[in-house]
Amino acid sequence: MAFFSLCLILFLFADKTEAVAVVTSSDIGWFLLLGIVGAGISFIFYVIGIRRTAPTTASMVAMVEPVTASLFGVLIIGDHLTSIQLIGMMVILVTITVLSVKQSD
Repeated sequence: MAFFSLCLILFLFADKTEAVAVVTSSDIGWFLLLGIVGAGISFIFYVIGIRRTAPTTASMVAMVEPVTASLFGVLIIGDHLTSIQLIGMMVILVTITVLSVKQSD
């Protein structure tokens, strides 16, 4: 329901001529692949995962998201992190590790 509502809201702000140009483009297959793989499948996995995951585990995984995004930026894109950002990443990883070890006991 949330995804459908977002699509309706975005449709109000979309440039209609550009939307028609996408449909008539020769790259329509790439647009569909990007939409299905990039949004559709990931959203389905998200909903399935939310239903099967305990709230405490979900909150710990959510804390790791900025760390993985930062690592992606460093390893793939070549960004550079400051020392305070590296310390922050270490604090998050240590905290999550300690909490998950305590939770499994």
